[in-house]
Amino acid sequence: SKRIVIKPTWKKIASRAGCIIVEIDPGMAFGTGSHASTMMCLKAADKLSNVVKGNSVLDVGTGSGILAITAAKLGAKKVIGLDTDPEALKVARANVRLNNVGKKVTITAKPLEEVKKRFSVIFANIIAEELIKIAGLLKARMMGNGFLILSGILQERVKEVEIVYEKLGLRPFKIYAKGE
Repeated sequence: SKRIVIKPTWKKIASRAGCIIVEIDPGMAFGTGSHASTMMCLKAADKLSNVVKGNSVLDVGTGSGILAITAAKLGAKKVIGLDTDPEALKVARANVRLNNVGKKVTITAKPLEEVKKRFSVIFANIIAEELIKIAGLLKARMMGNGFLILSGILQERVKEVEIVYEKLGLRPFKIYAKGE
């Protein structure tokens, strides 16, 4: 977004007033900020910054931790980033430390089924097949007036994902598309 800047650790940039800078060293994890699905999640996070601020956020499939860190920098009270990949967990934890958001962000391998808390905003930037599989779990973890940000869906699978979530009583609020 115009306000959120994602930069690699090795690049220097001048900060601007009102600008949120997130430093990322992706290592072997997904999430540099340059992939269309991540860009759209960041754009949605910025648009929903009033909902993020002061509330709890869940990032399912956190990868490098880019979305969890951004949520913390947007003012989330508590953020949990979940991932099953040991390398992603290591990278995400390092990025949390790098961005000084360790008091707000917890990165864990805990399965989604074991997360009992409910969240105001949930990010799930993973493939359509997984989004369909965990639809009920995501809805159960979302507060009644919360937002679920789904990404990583190829154009040919969008309708299929929409149908599953609409059957759960959820409806699209805003849809972004970029590339495939």
